[in-house]
Amino acid sequence: MKSSKSLYWKLSAYFFFFFFTWSSSYSLFSIWLGQEIKLNGSATGLIFSVNAIFALLTNKALSESYIVEVNEDLLEIQAVFDLAECQASSVGIKIRGINNEETLMYYNLNEQKLLLDCTHSGKEDGVRKVALQAGETLALRIFVDRSSIEVFANEGQATMTSRIYPKQSRLGIELFIEGGDVIVKELTYWNLKDIWK
Repeated sequence: MKSSKSLYWKLSAYFFFFFFTWSSSYSLFSIWLGQEIKLNGSATGLIFSVNAIFALLTNKALSESYIVEVNEDLLEIQAVFDLAECQASSVGIKIRGINNEETLMYYNLNEQKLLLDCTHSGKEDGVRKVALQAGETLALRIFVDRSSIEVFANEGQATMTSRIYPKQSRLGIELFIEGGDVIVKELTYWNLKDIWK
């Protein structure tokens, strides 16, 4: 019993010092970038953002939903789907909220239409559709704030925008697939800054 307690305390101390050292040095990295390399705050933030880009999905086959927990109000989302050998009937993204609130952006492969559905985001007449021949790749770039959403598909081949009226905070981003599987080439999101603060 004594040896297991001793091992517990040794492992606890090791993990504490490891993570403490790592977090301390990582915070000093931004100071070093500013003082030694002479980067301003924007450039330093860009370096940290580039490091975070690879934190989510790249080239992953999905046959069911994939959820990323994020509760930020201001987001930029980039999702790229490989449609070349996609067997799903629909692929897209949900911005999920509490109490079944959600905003959906999805592409119906059979109808070749991009849909933006805000009916569960406080907007009763909130379904918009636009024809889109996506080809082999569907790239969605989405900007979301507290009361609006903008969607750009395939570098502006199709665009959509809408007001949204969520009553609760956000829970996350969900990639969803219906009727088959798809390869997700990329899923990345960035937290945006509020220009009014």
